[in-house]
Amino acid sequence: MTITLPLTGKVMEMKDALERYIREDEDSTNVAAGDGGGGGAVELDDYPPEFVCPITHDLMENPVVCADGISYSEADIREWLNRGHSTSPLTGAELAHLHLTPNYALKSQIARWRDEHKQ
Repeated sequence: MTITLPLTGKVMEMKDALERYIREDEDSTNVAAGDGGGGGAVELDDYPPEFVCPITHDLMENPVVCADGISYSEADIREWLNRGHSTSPLTGAELAHLHLTPNYALKSQIARWRDEHKQ
């Protein structure tokens, strides 16, 4: 049995902000990509899920670990934090600190995967 509780207060604000951010990013990506007629491109669904940034749902570049223990693309989580947020984009929980730690192991795995898939 699944119980779904309504989102309220700060959690709802965070959810709305994250959804707006994702929509804005998707809109700018669609414009930059044109019609996508490149052929042979790897679709997002083909990426291993652990390589996808939870903020933008794009393949991570320069992954970093945030205080919530989750890896994000560095530019995306920095933008989130620079917008004045001090909470996790996923959980809405207050972050213990705003320090970002490079995730070299994940960066290496993504680079290897890209080489194997010509990305």
